[in-house]
Parts: sequence; C-alpha cells; structure tokens
Amino acid sequence: MRKLFINLLWMLNLLAAFLLVGAYLSPFINPNRVSLFAFLGLSYPILLNLNLGFIILWIFVKRRLALLSLIIVLAGYPMLHRYFQLFPDKVTEKQKGIKVMSYNVRNFQQLGRKNTNTTMKAVKNLIKQQKPDIVCLQEFKVPKKAAKTFKLNMPAYGQGENLIFTKLKVVRQGIVINKEEKKFGVYVDLLFNTDTIRVYSIQLLSYSVSRELESYDKKERVNRKRFIFSIAAKLNSGFTRRVRETETLRKVIAKSPYPVVVCGDFNDPPASFTYQQIISNDLIDAFIESGSGFGNTYFWTFPKVRIDYILTSKKFDIYNYEVLKTNLSDHLPVTAVVVPL
Repeated sequence: MRKLFINLLWMLNLLAAFLLVGAYLSPFINPNRVSLFAFLGLSYPILLNLNLGFIILWIFVKRRLALLSLIIVLAGYPMLHRYFQLFPDKVTEKQKGIKVMSYNVRNFQQLGRKNTNTTMKAVKNLIKQQKPDIVCLQEFKVPKKAAKTFKLNMPAYGQGENLIFTKLKVVRQGIVINKEEKKFGVYVDLLFNTDTIRVYSIQLLSYSVSRELESYDKKERVNRKRFIFSIAAKLNSGFTRRVRETETLRKVIAKSPYPVVVCGDFNDPPASFTYQQIISNDLIDAFIESGSGFGNTYFWTFPKVRIDYILTSKKFDIYNYEVLKTNLSDHLPVTAVVVPL
C-alpha cells in the first residue's frame, strides 16, 4: 500500500514538473499558435509552489526523488528572478533623478465602493504624498465634472483612459494605436536637463474577468462548471487578442528616437509572451533592478500577480522601486527613480 501511494505521488510530481517546464516556455510561444502555454505561464506561481512542496515531501520520504523538482526549480531561476527579489539591488536616498509613478486607477471605483469623488480625492492625496515628477495613469474614465477636480499641480497629457501628468517640459505628445485603429496608449517627449526622453502610459487589452470574479461571491446560485469555462474562454481570448497590441507596442518602442520609460498595465505576468516581447526591445525591468519581495500589483486573482510595470531603456539607472500598499483600486501603484546615464 505504501509503495502504491509513493508511486501515485511520483506520478503527480512528474506532472507538476512537466507543467512547470511548460510555464518556462510560455514567454517564447505565441498564444495565437498554442494558447495552452499562456495558461501555464499564468499558473507559474502555483506550479512553482507545487514543485517546492514535492521537494520538501521527498526529503522526508525518499530523498533521491526530490532531485527532479529540485533541478527543474533551479533551472528556472531566471524566471523566478522576474517574480521575486530577496534584496533591493539599487536603493539610495541621495540619487537625484526622475521619480516615476504608474497606476491603474480603475476609473476611481474602489473595490466595494462606487463613490468616484471620494476615491479620486484619496488617489490624488496618495500621488501628492509620493511627489513624483511623472505620473502615468490608466483607466482614467470618469465624468467630465469629476475629472476637472483631479488636479495635481502639473499639466496632464494624453486622451481617453491613458494620461500622463508631469512637471517636466513636454516637447511632443502622441498616441499608440493598433491596426484596428484602437488607441491603447499615449506618450510624451520630455526634457530633463539636456536629455530628451520618451515616456509611455500603456494599458494592454484586459482579460475582462475582474467584474465577474468580483460578483462571484455575491451570487447565491452559480453553475461552477459554466463559470470556470466562461473564465477560461475569456482568458484565452485575452491571450490571443493581446498579441496584436503587443506587436504594435514593440515596434513603436523600437522606433523611438529617444531613450524610453514604459509604464502601464500589461494585463500579463512576467511569465508571458507579452512581457517577453516588450522586454526584448533591450529594456530593463525596474522591479528586477531595484525591487524587493514579490512585487505583486494585482490582487483580485489567485495567485496574486505582477501585471503593472515600469520598464526603461538601458540608458537609465533605476533606483528605489516600490509597490505602494493601498486599496483604492484593484491594482497597486508602482514607483521608481530613473536616472539618465
């Protein structure tokens, strides 16, 4: 009986290890070709913890069987590095640069509340406390009367749901659109000392599942099977449709005549085709450069994920990356100090 139980656990371990390898491949496989890997990439934290659990289990039961998951977990360190930082690499109070903040404000509809003006005031106070030089906001869609009350003592640039506020001098502004003529981002060219830099505020296509998840617990009778299939279908649609925006953004960034700072809600975790394509523009991730802990920015899912980013060209040093803990949106704001080299 014991041997049968061990064999069963070993088969489950093999499956967990195999799926974790699939998650490692997710960033390199276009979801339009095989969407299964995108699901595995989204599940990376769960698969990692499963394999870590098997390592601990086998240490007490049969040590040599721990080698499989141990080797695969160690082989995936570059992926783990995208999710977790033990110590911040670059933290300083003396470095003078540009403080950048990115925040998806969810149209100022705080979880569990719908008082736009109250939430807007709280968000505005949070931003003022941080004293950023550049603020990139996503999902800024509110009534015109309410929008007029959102003043940060610096002008706003952009249109629609993506805005950029900045204290720096703006010499040019523009929009980012896909082939279907749908805008999903804005940019401004700024002067800092003698340097010109380009800053993007981006929101890539959403999975459109947050409202459904939010209302799940409020429903008395739910067909769980139908609910799971509905969520899976929306996730699959998000994976494939977001590829077009990702390809457009990658090309737009590549054509920039200036060093770039890319801020926004990518709606995809680091173990994704989206992240890999954008970072392949020779960009660096502010969280990897100077963050600490897990850096999760979206908490209306299990597991928690990092889908909000500050990325820059390699012509910047990055310091003091931080995820701000607040409940004013389903996203958390992120900040970092960038210094042109």
